[in-house]
Amino acid sequence: YTLAWRWADDSVEPVRPGWGSGEAPEDVIGKKIVFRSGWERDDAYLLLNYRDEGDYARVVRDYMGLTINAPAEKAHHGHADENAVSLLAVRRNVLLCDGGYRDGAPNGRYRADLYHNRLVFRGGKPAGAGAMYEFLHDNGHYHRVAAEKLHFQNFDELSYSRTRVRDPDRGFRWDRAIVHLRRDNVFLIVDWAEALGDGEKTAVNLWHPGSVLAEGDGWVVGQVPHIYLDPGNPNPRPMRKELALLIEFAHTAPDGRRPNGRETIRRGYGDSEMVYEWDDGVRRAGDRVGFVTVLTPFAWSPGGPPPAGRLKSARFLGNKGLLAVEYAGSGGTLHLAFKLDLRL
Repeated sequence: YTLAWRWADDSVEPVRPGWGSGEAPEDVIGKKIVFRSGWERDDAYLLLNYRDEGDYARVVRDYMGLTINAPAEKAHHGHADENAVSLLAVRRNVLLCDGGYRDGAPNGRYRADLYHNRLVFRGGKPAGAGAMYEFLHDNGHYHRVAAEKLHFQNFDELSYSRTRVRDPDRGFRWDRAIVHLRRDNVFLIVDWAEALGDGEKTAVNLWHPGSVLAEGDGWVVGQVPHIYLDPGNPNPRPMRKELALLIEFAHTAPDGRRPNGRETIRRGYGDSEMVYEWDDGVRRAGDRVGFVTVLTPFAWSPGGPPPAGRLKSARFLGNKGLLAVEYAGSGGTLHLAFKLDLRL
């Protein structure tokens, strides 16, 4: 920081940037992508993080692991949040956020994978809805993965990213695509994962909206009521409540909607709602599973209907390497097709 101050030129006038969504800053060190509708205070902002531990500074990484008792963290203090949505804010309403840092170390709160807005993988199968936290929670140790960017592109009506995580310990390769429909300020989260080996495996699509205001068949309305700044803080910071977040799980399973549920867990130094859907079963290497989630910020009024049902269809054709989505936006119906295997 001292060198940064010495190199700084205070005569340079700050200028508001004019670019839109983009990488922050690149796919080697930063490994983050920002989706934004603009640079004004009320504009939409979503942060995707795919920063893995990396393959550089091996000796330093080993030294950190041998001298600091922090098995839940990467060597640079990162969380198990690869491919996670770390922050979503619209009109200064925080709709999704990170889960905090440490609370009763070294059990992994809140750095382990299950405390983030991402897919989580485990061997075996859960007992059912209401028992997901117990199924996912373990010693919280970080499992090394490799992450990379495949695509990022801005188009006239949308911005699109595709990032990949390879997780040999959990036995999956997972791609997450995010589509920001700028006209409607809606985010389509398209996930698919491929088993790297045989066995009984479970993939869980996790979201942490803070609280749940309403729910229906395959959807919940969430709102972050406050944020604790540290453990034991008696006065959490209240959040704005003009908007809420509609989280919709699409029908992508071959036999209809997957099982889903929600549980109250401890996250962010207080009680928080965890909502999820999951897919379990005996898999062979190469088997694929896909999820489609729609994130819709909207003006919340108690008792009012949420803007659900705009996702008209989502077809996962894993055997053909294709996932197709039809969405009814304000500018007309949008058809999107995602090629799962880039070699085809």
